[in-house]
Amino acid sequence: MLEILPAEPDDLDAVMAIENLSFACPKSRLLIESELGQNASRFYAAKLGGNIVGFIVFWVVADEIQLIDIAVHPDGRRQKIGSKLFQFMIDYGRRHDLKTVYLEVRPSNKEAMGFYGSFGFKDAGVRKGYYPDGEDAVLMKLCIPS
Repeated sequence: MLEILPAEPDDLDAVMAIENLSFACPKSRLLIESELGQNASRFYAAKLGGNIVGFIVFWVVADEIQLIDIAVHPDGRRQKIGSKLFQFMIDYGRRHDLKTVYLEVRPSNKEAMGFYGSFGFKDAGVRKGYYPDGEDAVLMKLCIPS
């Protein structure tokens, strides 16, 4: 059974392996590790049989959530792990009376845009040159249903 638990320092090696397998421009270990100590940050690991198969990092600021990072190990994809992590974040927002979730996504990542759209996210703007390689980001927004 999939468990979603607060990430711990001992989880970082597995999280970094997933990060590096998932993104062309992965975040650094230092950046991801810093999320463990940030007041605004919520960092959760998805564990299956004791093994980390995915993770999600989001910030809570005022009455909003900002998705920072979400990834699933390639061996765990297409098994609804990403959907469960995403739904966990939305449910967290609902339980804490938060109003909105924001995220940025590469316009070239049609699969991710479709995934986010399936949860009701809508385009809310463009951030020019957002990514380190210069690609723009599409800003997407979800009003959390009560």
